Amino acid sequence: MAVGVLLVVLAALCWGVTNPFIARVNQAGSVLCTAAMASLPTSIVQPVANSLTLAVTAVTSSAMGLPTGRPTVVGAGLALIAVGAWLCAADG
Repeated sequence: MAVGVLLVVLAALCWGVTNPFIARVNQAGSVLCTAAMASLPTSIVQPVANSLTLAVTAVTSSAMGLPTGRPTVVGAGLALIAVGAWLCAADG
């Protein structure tokens, strides 16, 4: 199970960091996510990976100086994403 969780987080990082560079191929996240589904239920892997991807994309875009919206709204959204991902993982 710990390996599956690590794979989900790595998949989200790969997708989130490469989303601002979407013109390039970002298949590493797909490979890691598929590997995570071998040890964790899809009902946990997909929502957690997708929500973490959104969070990592927001942080990466902000670090690159791309417009991301109002900081307080983005911060609140990231907090809600973290709580939702935790609830999905805790329920599984």
